[in-house]
Amino acid sequence: MTKAKHRNVRRELLSRYGRVVSWHASLSARADRPRGRPPVRESRASIQFEGEFTESVGGVTRFLIQVCPVDKPDIGNVAVPNVGAFISVKPELQGVVDMTEGEFQRLLALSASGRVAWCFVAFTVPFRRSALIVSINFSTRSPDDEE
Repeated sequence: MTKAKHRNVRRELLSRYGRVVSWHASLSARADRPRGRPPVRESRASIQFEGEFTESVGGVTRFLIQVCPVDKPDIGNVAVPNVGAFISVKPELQGVVDMTEGEFQRLLALSASGRVAWCFVAFTVPFRRSALIVSINFSTRSPDDEE
C-alpha cells in the first residue's frame, strides 16, 4: 500500500497591505511566589495594532496584531521560519509577533509619534484557523507612495 501524497500548503505565502486605524500600548508587572520556589517578578509590554487589509483573506479584512518584546526572538520550530502567527482568522485576523527590545522601542516611538499608517504582512495560507507570519513591516507611507 502506498502512502497518499501530502501537499504542504503551509509553504504557499500570501501577502497583504493593511491600513492601521488605531493602536494601543500596555505595560504590566506582577510578583509571585510559586510554591517551593523563590519569588519572581515579571513584566510584559505590548502594542496592539488594529486595522483593515486592502484585500480580504477568506472574506475577512479586519486585523488585530499584538507585538511584544522578547530577549531572544526565534524563528519558530516548524518547517516555515516565522516571526509570529495569526492565531485566529475569524471574525478578524488576530496576530502575535515577537521583536527584540530595540525593535519594539523603535516601533513604540514610531507609533507614539502618530506616524504608523500602514503595515505589510506576508504569511502562510491559513490552515485550521491559523497561519504563520514570515514577515511584517510597519510604515509611515502608503503602498502607493513606496513605488
